[in-house]
Amino acid sequence: MLHDRDSAICPFPATKFYPNPASLYLTIDYLSEENVNDSYVIISTIDGTVIQIIELSTAPSSTIINLRDYSPGVYIITLYENGVQKESHKVTHL
Repeated sequence: MLHDRDSAICPFPATKFYPNPASLYLTIDYLSEENVNDSYVIISTIDGTVIQIIELSTAPSSTIINLRDYSPGVYIITLYENGVQKESHKVTHL
């Protein structure tokens, strides 16, 4: 399931990725479902090259990703819970 900032329906409304587009950093606000032991996001280029894997706390939290070393472009942020892909978002880095 792929979402962008214009999506009207999101299966996990407690998960937010902002700002989008982003220049220096990206914030992920995350609230897991019940019985989640392992949560992480994979950041990849539009062609599927994995750039970074970031573990998320299973408690409600915010994670800030520094984008200074990223080249400008479109990235896919994919959320996994217990090894299962839950959602993906397109993020533009300026």
